[in-house]
Amino acid sequence: MSHLRLLILLAVPLACMSPTTPGTGAQLVSPEAILTPHIQKEWQLMFLEQFKKDPKSKQALGYFSSGGWSNDGQALFIDQGEHNLRYMYASPGLNANELDRIRILAMPRADLDLRKIEKLLPLENVDAVSFDNLNWEIVFLKKEAGFMGTSIKINSVYINTPDLPKYPKHQELLKEIKSVIDKSLEKIQ
Repeated sequence: MSHLRLLILLAVPLACMSPTTPGTGAQLVSPEAILTPHIQKEWQLMFLEQFKKDPKSKQALGYFSSGGWSNDGQALFIDQGEHNLRYMYASPGLNANELDRIRILAMPRADLDLRKIEKLLPLENVDAVSFDNLNWEIVFLKKEAGFMGTSIKINSVYINTPDLPKYPKHQELLKEIKSVIDKSLEKIQ
């Protein structure tokens, strides 16, 4: 068997990998990847679609929240390799089908260090048995070019606990993202 043929046989399974359980680290998937969200499925699928269809997008971050009576809003940050990030924010209570009510802004790249966020991941999922508390899912997407075409690297973590200080790395991740969201909202109000 020739070396090229052997290389192709070894590479094809890698290109066809499907997502694994979120919270278990990064995975390399095809552009047709399906997220496996714990919460806010419609928002996460819309996020993936926005990322896939934008030819300039390089990497992106999704902040999704849910709770018993409300949530903490949804935020999408898409890095198009330019000076600004494309930033979409949905206030608590909005549904994914209310896209006309989403704020779409340009945010200086310096306001959100995506490399820092990427380094804070991967984290294990935290899914404590609890009632009516706020929970989050953070999803990081990155396009990677390879000899089989462009793939999307997905890294996500689900956080559901009434005792967040017990998980300092998870708390740091949420605090980092939430501070950027809060600062951006101050600027537009």
